Amino acid sequence: MSAASPNGHPERVARLRDSIRWLPALATALTALAVILLILTGNTGLVTPVAALGTAIAGGAAIKVTINIRR
Repeated sequence: MSAASPNGHPERVARLRDSIRWLPALATALTALAVILLILTGNTGLVTPVAALGTAIAGGAAIKVTINIRR
């Protein structure tokens, strides 16, 4: 076992990490598709909330925070 994978499967951890990297792109694509479908169906009042939710999901998944504590 290694420190990176407590269950002894480093390739599984690497695959999971690589697939999570696609989350912002997937959220953005689904948001764009939803907005286009809303416009085409005439539900333009829902475009703003759907776009805001998609932006929040994509932005939240893409933000990387590093905290350095100095004493």
